[in-house]
Formats: sequence, C-alpha cells, structure tokens
Amino acid sequence: MKILTAVFVYGGYIHYTLAKALTRISKESEIAYIQMSPIDAARNHAVHLALTGSYDYLLMIDNDVAPKRNPLHSVWQKKDIILFPTPIIHKGKTVLNIKPKANIWSGIQEIDRGGTGCALISRKVMETLTKPYFKFEQNEDGTLAMGEDVYFCEKAKQAGFSLWTNFYCPCVHYKSINLFGT
Repeated sequence: MKILTAVFVYGGYIHYTLAKALTRISKESEIAYIQMSPIDAARNHAVHLALTGSYDYLLMIDNDVAPKRNPLHSVWQKKDIILFPTPIIHKGKTVLNIKPKANIWSGIQEIDRGGTGCALISRKVMETLTKPYFKFEQNEDGTLAMGEDVYFCEKAKQAGFSLWTNFYCPCVHYKSINLFGT
C-alpha cells in the first residue's frame, strides 16, 4: 500500500510535536511538505500529488495539528474518509471538530462532517470527486459561507461516501497567542 502524507507548512514551520509524530508516520508513508496559500489550493495540490504519484491514500496534516497515535493505522479500517478528532475554538469555546451521528464518542464512528486538519482520504474518493475537491465559498458580502473542509465533506457525501472519525487517534491542536493582547 502506497500512502502520501501531505504536511501543510503555513509560515514556514511545523509544531515540534508534529515533527515527532512524523518520525513514526514517515516509516509507513512518503511525506510532502506543502507551503502554499490559500489552504484550499494547498489541499487541492496535495490531491493532485497523490493522484499523479499513484498513491492509495492521502493523509493530510496541518502544521499546528499533531496526532497522538499514528493515523495511518486507520487504513485497516477500510473507510474511504477518516477525519480525526481535533479540538477547535468555535464561538469562544473549545470543541471537537466532529460530531458522531450516533452520539457515541469512542471507537470508529460515522460523522456528518468534520475538519480536515488531520484527514485520511482513499484514492477512490480522489478519483470519484471532481475538481476542486476543497473550496472556500463566500457570501455576497465577502464573508465566509462555507469552509473548504465543509465543502469537501458535502461534496463527498453527495458522491455517496460516508465520513468517519477514529476516536482512538485524537489530535492535539496548537495555536499561538499574543500574551500582551496587542
């Protein structure tokens, strides 16, 4: 099985805990560091690399996300899309980026949508969906209507794919803050 791990390098760095995780992942996968903006273009480029490189799976990881366990072990679940649980800030609260359909918060669970800060996607999905795979959509006033990850989830579901998460492989999400508040 051939797997490409695409690491999105915003600002030219990755978090040191991701670097540690990549030492485990690199034993089972080739790694491509992608430094491109905006993120929807970077994610679409990663899909292009996976398709042209004849990879069976694409693992995407943002530079500020670090899986606690090796997400490549989820390949054996034989799911086409696995979006790994990652904490995010939503409306001022820390929440997970996924919500299981059955409201069961352990194991492998089907979800309605999720973030793609750490996501495993099969070649079947990449070959079935049409470009763009990821896309920001804006309202008429220029505000964000739909993030690129939600766009991907909706497009995948419309094509007949199910979305899954693996609670055995949660991620940590690091954010930088200005302690002076200026």
